[in-house]
Amino acid sequence: MAITNNQPIVAPKVKAQASPGQLIDRAQVARALDRNGDDKISSDEFSAAGISNLDGAALDEINRGGEEGDIVTVNELARALGSDAVRISGEGNVAINGGYATIRAGRLEKSAPWSFPYVQGVNTLAQVRQIAPSAGWSSYNPDSPSSEFTFDAISKDRMGQPLKYQEGMRLQANEYAGQDGYVHYKGVNYDELSDILRSKATSIRDITSNAKDPEIQQIHDEVNRVLFQTDWSSSSRRDRARDLYNALARFDNINVPQQPENRLTTLDQSLKTAAARVDDQGRITRDVPVDRARTAVQKEVDRLHGITPVKIITGVAVGAAAGALAFFAASLALPIAAAIGVGGLLVGGLIAHFVSTSKAKGYENDLEVLKTIDPTKNKRDLQQYNVVGYKIVQDARTADTLAKLRAYSEAADGASKTVDSMTTKVANETNSLKNMESLVHKYYN
Repeated sequence: MAITNNQPIVAPKVKAQASPGQLIDRAQVARALDRNGDDKISSDEFSAAGISNLDGAALDEINRGGEEGDIVTVNELARALGSDAVRISGEGNVAINGGYATIRAGRLEKSAPWSFPYVQGVNTLAQVRQIAPSAGWSSYNPDSPSSEFTFDAISKDRMGQPLKYQEGMRLQANEYAGQDGYVHYKGVNYDELSDILRSKATSIRDITSNAKDPEIQQIHDEVNRVLFQTDWSSSSRRDRARDLYNALARFDNINVPQQPENRLTTLDQSLKTAAARVDDQGRITRDVPVDRARTAVQKEVDRLHGITPVKIITGVAVGAAAGALAFFAASLALPIAAAIGVGGLLVGGLIAHFVSTSKAKGYENDLEVLKTIDPTKNKRDLQQYNVVGYKIVQDARTADTLAKLRAYSEAADGASKTVDSMTTKVANETNSLKNMESLVHKYYN
């Protein structure tokens, strides 16, 4: 349905923002800096993480609780970072070097509670795309419009009379011989098409007026120009529709970035999920000794490789189905159907054997994970990746225009991919450990 000037565009509701301090576990960030694990963070440890500029006022704020005098403890730093009393800043994305997070030109400085910027241009871009949707937008193309804008009519001769079709008659590209004996042509209702496109353009112009963001202003200027600077009096109806279509078609796949808060909420959830998986890893490796798991796997592998009732039932079922299908579908004699059934029995047995072998191989792979996994290292790695996430949170402070948000999103994408690869690895390892845990319970409980 066309959007007219009388149909207001309903702006999406703005949900309540999360506090930046609620996203990314600050205890994990603080513990990532404690490289020797003594629950204290020395100046050398700050420096090793690239944080060589330690503001005196920030240190005083951290030590306000006085746990260890002037020594910065993990708990003190975690509280100060969580309340935004202090912050860690630096240049560019966090790098992971030798398994540890490092920040270029890192600084520990005083801070204050803040909120994520809300970029109004994101909302406006979403409305523009709503008016000019990508799905079905090509149906408005004046050169190949949808049937909604086409009609069928009888061609006329120079005298204005219906044109009868004669064998061998040369027809125009849009003409064809009708079953009624007359020449027909397919036409386009350019007036209706251009009216709808003009209505869309007007709606876009209206919602982008008074915009302060340069990207939205550019959209407004482009649409305004085609509405008011085109010579509508002299151009053809088709040209008017084409001018409007070409001006609006670029909004087909317009990129609408995420608000900073939305992006970081997803990243925060990934890190929290990974933390839960790492906890599972520690518990399972404590509860499931490798020797016991190896024995359980061997028993299960022997069972899967042997002849079991399940395999027999599977083979019989497939064989019976094959014989029945051949007998009823092709009306074959009973001996032939029986032969096909025997073949099906063999095929069924092979399928069951293949499935069993695949399962056995899977358990053997899971055992290798249990033998080689290091939950302590994974926990330390996760702490370092929380530093990556924390830096992305801090960089969101300045993403307050579309241009800045796009640059921020590009940088955050690279960092987020690093975090996502780690969380995926942890999840896969944990699934293998849970398989081992279930198998040990099966044979020892």
